[in-house]
Amino acid sequence: MESNRKTLVQNTTMLYILNITKLFLPLITLPYLTRILSTDCYGSVVFIKSLINYMQIIIEFGFMLSATKDIVNCNGDKEKINRVVSSTLLAKLMLAGCAFVILIVALITVDKTEYMTTYGLLSFVSVVLMIFLCDFFFKGIEKMQTITLRFLIMRSISTVFTFVLIKGDADILWIPVLDIIGVSAAVLFVFRELKKEDIRLVKVPVAEAWLRIKSSFVFFLSTLSTTAFGILNTFLIGVYLTETDTAYWGLVLQLVAAIQAMYSPITDASYPRMLKTKSAATIKRILMIYMPIIVAGCLIIIFAGEPIILIIAGKKYADAVYLLKYLVPVLFFSFPAMLLGWPVLGSIGKASQVTVTTVISAITQVTGLIVLALLNRFTLFDIVIVRNITEFVLFLTRLILCIINRDKFNKKTV
Repeated sequence: MESNRKTLVQNTTMLYILNITKLFLPLITLPYLTRILSTDCYGSVVFIKSLINYMQIIIEFGFMLSATKDIVNCNGDKEKINRVVSSTLLAKLMLAGCAFVILIVALITVDKTEYMTTYGLLSFVSVVLMIFLCDFFFKGIEKMQTITLRFLIMRSISTVFTFVLIKGDADILWIPVLDIIGVSAAVLFVFRELKKEDIRLVKVPVAEAWLRIKSSFVFFLSTLSTTAFGILNTFLIGVYLTETDTAYWGLVLQLVAAIQAMYSPITDASYPRMLKTKSAATIKRILMIYMPIIVAGCLIIIFAGEPIILIIAGKKYADAVYLLKYLVPVLFFSFPAMLLGWPVLGSIGKASQVTVTTVISAITQVTGLIVLALLNRFTLFDIVIVRNITEFVLFLTRLILCIINRDKFNKKTV
């Protein structure tokens, strides 16, 4: 029991380091980029990133959850682990081919500027390289330090050289090029770590990779629905509103995502542990410790939102302050919604119900956006309102399911 707690603490600590750097490194370059790039150019970058994020979701296809679970269930059997890793990588490569076709069609359809297609294709290269980072394996064996170290390698390279090579709109293509260089270095590091763990790729039939895709579909739907909240908004804003509006939304969404990144270490570290223990006491303790901190953070944003925006992005983005303040409900409800998802419902075999909650929320989101379009009220303010409602629906549906399935949890402290 003591060993289990020590592992959970170590993994949570490493994931906190990971998410702090995920928060810190982008916030280093964000003030720089918002000041040297025009709002139109920065808005175009935000739009392309939203499109590339969809391609990444297609390639990942929920494997971070399904393959992690399979690695845990291998119970250290290296032969089984080798097949899981190999078939998962093959499945991702197959999905990358599909994603590439979708990306080409999307770029041709919505290309607004001469460099957007090139930017999109270069960004896709780094997404394909990320297939070989094998985070699902290291998460499954509860060695989060490898995930943290590879991220530090990957992002430190792109962060440092951003200040050296990007001086204005004309240098914008250096952003995806630096990502490619950073991911390549991280892949080399991961291959070395896989060798240390005596993990090797084995030949697997395409049919086995296809079965892995089919078994991960429910996880994909959940991931797609959850991630679609932010990405869909950004994509539609980029299509129908101005580049400046896209820049405002992208800035605020990045700040919200940075704050939510502080939630992920807790839920990520809890997932493999809850798969083994199903302890209700652990979840209650986490909520009691962290919800007061989240409330305090929400109050800071409400009363100090303007100086936060001005310090981070500069005066050009002063008009985006109200967006950050009105997105506070998302920050409040997203932590319990995340925790009650895969760590809680997923650990008791309710994966399909987790997916149902995210699909319901996604439908709420899409319906809200359609209503705004029909009423000719597709504005940033109204989109924020829809986003808040969506997050509350996600939390509420998961809470109801946890109450319904409360007899499935281990009541003892583990």
